[in-house]
Amino acid sequence: MERLNAFVQKYHWGDTSFIPSLQGRQEMGEPEAELWIGTHQKSPSMVMGTNRTLTEIIDSDPQSALGDDIHQTYGELPYLVKVLAINTPLSLQAHPTAAQAEAGYEEENNKQIPLHSPNRIFSAPDEKSEIVCALTSFEARFGFRTPDESLSILSQISHPNLDDFTIQLGHNGADSERIRQAVEWLLAQPSENIELLIQAVAENSGQLSELKSFAQLAGAYPDDPAVMISLLLNHVELRQGDALYVPPGTAHSYLSGCAVEVTSNSDNVIRAGLTTKPVNPDAFCSIVGFAPIDPKIQSASIPEAVYDSYGAGFSLSRLELDGEWTTKLDGPEILISTDGPFTITNAQLESLNVSQGAPVWVPYSDVRYTLSGKALIFRGITTKAEQ
Repeated sequence: MERLNAFVQKYHWGDTSFIPSLQGRQEMGEPEAELWIGTHQKSPSMVMGTNRTLTEIIDSDPQSALGDDIHQTYGELPYLVKVLAINTPLSLQAHPTAAQAEAGYEEENNKQIPLHSPNRIFSAPDEKSEIVCALTSFEARFGFRTPDESLSILSQISHPNLDDFTIQLGHNGADSERIRQAVEWLLAQPSENIELLIQAVAENSGQLSELKSFAQLAGAYPDDPAVMISLLLNHVELRQGDALYVPPGTAHSYLSGCAVEVTSNSDNVIRAGLTTKPVNPDAFCSIVGFAPIDPKIQSASIPEAVYDSYGAGFSLSRLELDGEWTTKLDGPEILISTDGPFTITNAQLESLNVSQGAPVWVPYSDVRYTLSGKALIFRGITTKAEQ
C-alpha cells in the first residue's frame, strides 16, 4: 500500500474551493477542475514522500502490482480515478470506441501530426468510457432523446426563427437519421443563423425546467451550434450517490456539480462545442451514436454500491464505512475518502492511517485488506472485460 499525491487539472470550468476543501488545504484562488489519480502519462500520481510515480512502481514488478490476469490483459492499470468539481459546463463531447481510436490514431500518425499538437484529435489508440457518481446534486446532458420529445419541448417555445430547425428534426425516417440530419444541419449553419436560433430559445423559454441551463450556455457561447444541439439531449439530474455509465460514442456535457469518476486510462475526447478548446465537429459526428438513449441512473445501496460498467473492464465502488469492512483483492485498487479519515490494513498486517481526500494505492499482492473508521470511500476496481 502507498499513499499517493494526485495531480490537479486547472481547467477553466473548475470550482475554486471544492478540491482544496476536500484535501484540507487553502484555496489557491484559481479553478481546480479535476483531481487525477492513476498512471496516465499526462500526469501520473506520485508516491507520497518519494520522487517515484505510480507508473514506475507498477513497471518495477507488474505481476505483483496488477496480478497475472490484469497484467496479461491490459499490461497497465486500465483505469483512472478522478474527482470532478464543476463550476461552469463542460464541452459537448463524445469518446471513441477502441476500433475508432485505433484507426484515428494510426491515421494521424501517418499524417505526422505531433502527439501534442492542438490539431491532434486522437491522443492514444484507446477507447474511453466512464462512470460518474455524484457527490453533490449533479446535472448533465446525456445521450440523444427521441426527436419527437425534442419537438414537443420546442413547440412550447414557438418562435418563427425555429421553423427551419424543427422542419429538419421533423422529417420522416428513423429516429437516428432525423437526429443526425438536424445535428449536421446545425453544424453547417453560419454563425449569424445560430445566434438567431439561440436568441429565439433563450428569450422565449419561460420557466421550462428542461431549459434552465440553456441561458447559461447561450450567454457563454451565443453563436455556438452545440448550444442548440444540447436541446436534443436528455437532461439528467443525479442525487448524491446516483451514478451514470457513459459508454463510448455517447454525446454528453456535464453542467454542474461535484462527482467521483472512474474512466478508461485514456484522454481521447472529441468535442463539438461549448468550449474554448479546439473542436472537431466532423470527427464528433463520425464517432457519436445518434440513436436515442434512455439514461440508466444507478442508485446507491448501503453499505456498498458497485456500479455497473457493462463490461468496460473497470468499475466504481461507493462504500459507507461505519466500523470495519474487509474485502479480497481481485486486482489492484485506488481508494479515496470524500468524507472522513480511515485506516487500511492489508494481509501482511501493514496499516496506513489515511486522511480525507488522500488517495491510496493497493497492489494485487496485498491479497486483501480491512478498512476501519467512519468515512465515505470510493474505490476504483478492475473487473473482467467483455471480449
